[in-house]
Amino acid sequence: MSPSLDDARAVLSRYFGYADFRSPQLPAIRAALSRRDALIVLPTGGGKSICFQVPALCFPRLTVVVSPLISLMADQVQALERRGIGATFLNSTLQPDETAQRVARIRSGDVRLLYVAPERLAVGSTAGLLADVGVDLLAVDEAHCVSEWGQDFRPSYLRLATVRRELGDPQTIALTATATPAVRRDVARLLALRDPEIVVGGFDRPNLTFRVQRVPDEPARNQAMLRHLQAISDPAVVYAATRRQVEQVTKILSAGKVNAVAYHAGLAAERRAAAQDSWMEGRARVIVATNAFGMGIDKPDVRLVLHYIHSGSLEDYYQEAGRAGRDGARSRCVLLFNRADRGIHDRMRAAGHVPATVLRGVWTYLTRSSFGRRDVPLDPKSLARNAGPDATPEGVARAIQLLQDRDVLPASRRADSIRLRVIASPLRLECERGALGAAAALILDRAGAAGDWSVVPASDLGLPPHRIDEALEELESNQLAYVDRQPALIRVAPTAEGRRGLERAISQLKNRREAERVKLDSMVGYATTSMCRRKYVLGYFGDRSTEAGGCGDCDVCAPGR
Repeated sequence: MSPSLDDARAVLSRYFGYADFRSPQLPAIRAALSRRDALIVLPTGGGKSICFQVPALCFPRLTVVVSPLISLMADQVQALERRGIGATFLNSTLQPDETAQRVARIRSGDVRLLYVAPERLAVGSTAGLLADVGVDLLAVDEAHCVSEWGQDFRPSYLRLATVRRELGDPQTIALTATATPAVRRDVARLLALRDPEIVVGGFDRPNLTFRVQRVPDEPARNQAMLRHLQAISDPAVVYAATRRQVEQVTKILSAGKVNAVAYHAGLAAERRAAAQDSWMEGRARVIVATNAFGMGIDKPDVRLVLHYIHSGSLEDYYQEAGRAGRDGARSRCVLLFNRADRGIHDRMRAAGHVPATVLRGVWTYLTRSSFGRRDVPLDPKSLARNAGPDATPEGVARAIQLLQDRDVLPASRRADSIRLRVIASPLRLECERGALGAAAALILDRAGAAGDWSVVPASDLGLPPHRIDEALEELESNQLAYVDRQPALIRVAPTAEGRRGLERAISQLKNRREAERVKLDSMVGYATTSMCRRKYVLGYFGDRSTEAGGCGDCDVCAPGR
């Protein structure tokens, strides 16, 4: 017998401290409890997680949560464990013994919610383990990643329909914060949802005020930013387009006596964590970040989200802006805009573009060299000399990754040997060994005396590939050893199916580029429209709640305010 809505309310009260669900959550909860597939679209701060966490505690077997953000899994699991809920995650950051311990917990039934990246779930051993244990619910978070028309397309999401069948075809719910009607249709089709309940919560956030301020040049942009941030004493977020821009903006704010910290993927993990903690705990008032920041961060009292430059899509912009005012209090979302800003996004898109000639050149060279019978080294420099006139080492590396993501090329195999030369003196090694990670110390033990090149078989180390990479980087960065990195190996058969897959991938990538162009057009359209800002955004997402008129609050509706 399926659990009832009263059962779900009891779980909500016991573990989360709420008396009842929000109105947009109710149809999602009912669909989940009735074992019906569902597609749930709720805005940032709308309580999407509750829509699978509560049903998970009502069902007897495991709930698997597919999440694209490895960096947030630990935070989400810790939050559940603090509530007394059995939860864990499996991802590439774990040591083999940690993975084994978690697998044992899963097999014992101690885990109710398992968070896993889509790439990990697609590994046969993981799917096989979960099929043996039994899965009641598959929750696909950030489900827009499955659609070529979503802003964060992840090829690994395309395999989820197949993985679902391997898990025994459990009930599946897909969740996202930002999905246009076209993306919703794509998600339902690509995840093979069966007659899904479609739940679309209102996108409107009435407590947010939207402003676009034109800036003629860089000095004017910096002055405008400082005025906005110096005028308030509340927590704020500033979004910039690139890592370099984040650093520059942080310096400008600090010089203007605004207590700001920088956050971007180029910083060491410790510095990122320190910056986030400083801002969350109020020691820093402003955090300056790329759009990598904010997913899963619940700071309710942010009163200003300022975009130093516009986002690459309206989905990204609305999600980032939506991190303001999560407590329901009035907050502002300000975009500083110059028409030339689009060029920055155009250049970033072009830098990530791989020409079709390079994709074909890489595939052709690998199939001719390998012919399915011998290994070919995946050395981008060497391949670039043989993949056509447009090929560069960087472009070849991206081409290989793109083709492997789309299963056109098989997974590569690492060379078994590690070649390195210890350069530190025995005395220095003795002094620094205690500060090294276990993997780096193990490799040093196998490498032998300083001064000579040594070959260490990777298979003898008993470590996963990512741990070996981290250990080698540690040895190099501490100037303890030189590492001669051996390229991975691949074996490719020149089949007709492979050729069709290649052309299909080229077509998909062309469509993806067109989707990105259209999304950028819509973002610029928001900044330049003479229509109510709120009405423009809601219309983009198919929400017609402001059709009767404007919001009366944005810079278009109330220009003098």
